[in-house]
Amino acid sequence: MGMPSTLPLTENYTFQNFVVGPSNSFAHATAMAVANGPGRTSNNPLFIYGGTGLGKTHLMQSIGHYVLKNNPAASVCYITSETFLNEYINALTNNAMPAFRERYRKVDVLLLDDVQFIADKRQFQEEFFNTFSSLMTYQKQVVMTSDVAPKDLKGCEERLTGRFKQGMVVEIEAPSYETRLAILKFKVKMQSAGRVIPEEILKYIAENIRSHVRALEGAISRVITFIDLNPNIPMTLEIVQHLLKDSIEQEKTIKDLTVEDIMKVVTEFYGVTLSDILSPQRTQTLVTPRQVAMFLSVKLTTRSLVEIGRSFGKTHATVYHGAQTIQKRIDVESDLRKVIENLTSQLGRNPSELSK
Repeated sequence: MGMPSTLPLTENYTFQNFVVGPSNSFAHATAMAVANGPGRTSNNPLFIYGGTGLGKTHLMQSIGHYVLKNNPAASVCYITSETFLNEYINALTNNAMPAFRERYRKVDVLLLDDVQFIADKRQFQEEFFNTFSSLMTYQKQVVMTSDVAPKDLKGCEERLTGRFKQGMVVEIEAPSYETRLAILKFKVKMQSAGRVIPEEILKYIAENIRSHVRALEGAISRVITFIDLNPNIPMTLEIVQHLLKDSIEQEKTIKDLTVEDIMKVVTEFYGVTLSDILSPQRTQTLVTPRQVAMFLSVKLTTRSLVEIGRSFGKTHATVYHGAQTIQKRIDVESDLRKVIENLTSQLGRNPSELSK
């Protein structure tokens, strides 16, 4: 790789170790396509976004590992936006800009983590725009991660976010129960060296730790450590409940809302029934409350689109479309925005969560 600045790729961040489920399957398939043909697909740049701990960095580094495995001579550069910015400042301070430019414009694959960090840094954005354009001109692959979609990158020049959207933008969501269980089983296989952890314990963790993959990994590691330190104590559900008490308390503050809670508040406000909302009827008097309930479910619960869809008896695509429709409407309809903010407050949540 030969670049002093390149941060090392994490050894186990590979495609083999990435558990695929409905919440990340599209992002995974796109990343695989990029890894198989870096710079040569319509997925350039690839922009992966989603909340903390959902696997964005894992997926991005998997591309790096795959490219290097299949072409050891390739120049792959993984770097966080913060490190990139610090190097830029050092280069400016030490009059070393030509070397800085040379280094980053010669890579075959640039993996840039946490791109939201460059917001409001105008001069650096200019430099990054030029580096980015140069790499694209020579058909080099650029992959970026961010905690928000390009359109929501506040403090970023429009021409830059415009370029981010030119390739493929994919979202990773919070994993569904089935995926959470699959992740736990995979982690146990990898970490527990033949130790058996009862299924009911894995199910309990999957049911109660919903926010992100990193929280799941932390929970299962704690259980495995306890088994290691207490080989003579049989692992029971009571022990696990005690071990994970704090983590689960923390989760409750995040996920104390259900789709059903939201439907109840929305139906009461609009004077419609639950069966109206769940019916296939598409009259305007029902479409708006239905889509409002979908929008609030996406914004205020940790459920995946697939799980929300299940609650409504609809596909995840319908939920996504409904939520997007409301998002567009509240940008221009102040009355609807007020209604949604009031409903959010009624649900005991802060309206500022809607802009996440």
